[in-house]
Amino acid sequence: MTNPSPNISSVLEQWLARRLPNVSNRPNTLPRIPSLRVPETGASNETLLFDAHWQGEHGEVVEQSLVARLQPRCSSVFSEYDLYKQYRIMECLQETTLPVPQLVGYESNGELLGTPFYVMRYLPGRVISENPPYHLGGWFKEELDDSQRERIWNEAVDAIATIHRLDWQALSMEFLLRPELGDTPLQQELNEYQSYVDWIEGRAGRNYPDLHIALDWLQANQPENEPTALCWGDARAGNLLIDMGTEISAILDWEMARLGNPVHDISWWLALDYALGEGLAPLVGGAVTPVSGLPGREQVIQRWEQQSGFSARDIEYYDMLCTFEFAAVMASQAYVGVEQGQYTWEMNVDYCNPSTLGFHREMAKRGLPIANPIPLPTR
Repeated sequence: MTNPSPNISSVLEQWLARRLPNVSNRPNTLPRIPSLRVPETGASNETLLFDAHWQGEHGEVVEQSLVARLQPRCSSVFSEYDLYKQYRIMECLQETTLPVPQLVGYESNGELLGTPFYVMRYLPGRVISENPPYHLGGWFKEELDDSQRERIWNEAVDAIATIHRLDWQALSMEFLLRPELGDTPLQQELNEYQSYVDWIEGRAGRNYPDLHIALDWLQANQPENEPTALCWGDARAGNLLIDMGTEISAILDWEMARLGNPVHDISWWLALDYALGEGLAPLVGGAVTPVSGLPGREQVIQRWEQQSGFSARDIEYYDMLCTFEFAAVMASQAYVGVEQGQYTWEMNVDYCNPSTLGFHREMAKRGLPIANPIPLPTR
């Protein structure tokens, strides 16, 4: 959605008039949306940014900055995309201390905008760049000093720990379990990814034997007696908003949230950070020096254990799981990129991307054969 239709503004104006609590019912005082903007980031959803203003009950001018998230209408990275699940998760988190956006409402009627959507309040802040990756450029690398980067990293780990300390049962989040897929949250996740890999291969018409090799190992080596907590699912720097220099103003993107072993989030955080730094070496043709000031792996793990109260004893298993999952997501993203004309199959983006080096590193640690060694990208 590069050029939102003016009709979208009209539809959203009427929709907001039925949901905003302080909108006057008098004629000619309904919300007005002068323009819609599309953010540059976001691969699995359609997002619109806009300002709405209206006349309140006492004649005052009210203005709010809002965000609309739309169910994808074209090819998605994920085989299943449940926008309402994301809304329900944030709805459960509204009264917690987590910095999540305030919700305005969810619309299931796909006829209004051609797809279901929800609207939430816009929160100020900057996104830590993943394009270019923050280890290579952008404000996080170029405008901050080591102490500021360290503070953001530590606050992010603390925020992740806060998620894990939440009482998911008291928050009525049992809907995140999928007992039809397995007896434990981990078994449910593995079976879900088995279907996901099959779906990726089916629509791309390409085989990914490394994903199957890793998944077989993961099925055979599942940890026992795992704790269960709310997991963010996509714990990475690019899903944070940073305001006032180093303050986390929002935790975004709950599309991959699940219940499971909370160490999953810390392993994912570390895996994605590696992928956007040292893991880029095959793509840039040389070693990548990580940005300075960030706490190391052991420091991150120790801080998370202290703040969350959970143990990281199973993190090595989850290092394999997370790099496998990231590789699967990137293979699916490559298909979307080919379909949209960003890549060609000859570029081998599905085999050589930011996930590949970390994934193969974890496979090698376990003596697993690598069927598709990293190919040189074709430009």
